Amino acid sequence: GYTLTQMGNYDAAIPQFQMAFEVSPQLTDALANWGIALLEVKRYNEAVTQFRLLLERKPDHRDVYFLLGEAYLGSHKKGEA
Repeated sequence: GYTLTQMGNYDAAIPQFQMAFEVSPQLTDALANWGIALLEVKRYNEAVTQFRLLLERKPDHRDVYFLLGEAYLGSHKKGEA
């Protein structure tokens, strides 16, 4: 998934991150990258879901709060952002 994102192929990366997370739910990096890829293809509501799940698992992950805010803005939910 990471390699695909480096090539700019976010649509192909998304299912790779999803599979990695389903196989190993402790891989919070896969969850973060999944959310970032969703942001890149403007699937904001799905990105919100991934970032919120990540924060449930790792509430001290500061960068995710910023990404979650971006996802909320993309979803036209300025109050939540």
